[in-house]
Amino acid sequence: MEPEGDGRRAMMAILPEATVHRVKKSYYAHLLKNAPDDWRETDARVVRESVQTGDSVIDIGASIGGYTKLLSGLVGISRHVYSFEPNPPIYDFLSYNVKQFKLGDVSLSDAALSDNPGFADVVMPRD
Repeated sequence: MEPEGDGRRAMMAILPEATVHRVKKSYYAHLLKNAPDDWRETDARVVRESVQTGDSVIDIGASIGGYTKLLSGLVGISRHVYSFEPNPPIYDFLSYNVKQFKLGDVSLSDAALSDNPGFADVVMPRD
């Protein structure tokens, strides 16, 4: 379980950022591996009902890969999941999890998606 409250803040303040990142990476992989199927938000049920074997899907704002993993299992090996995550540290968690779970039908992109072409600054919160 991830530390909460003052314990988490103390850990973040004491440990080097790279160490905290490695701990989080292992924690998130463990979470995705061991979480029950019903741990996701209620919209996961809609995803399960909407996505079928043979579909290709896009996971926009893929975060650590919870839905990417779910979608990969739903589309089957004949189709593809395209996952986008613009936050560099979170993209690293996503990449790690896709490799850990051997999700060969997933393509990753470290970009944000928009309905307007061009570039924009994205401000990421520290925590």
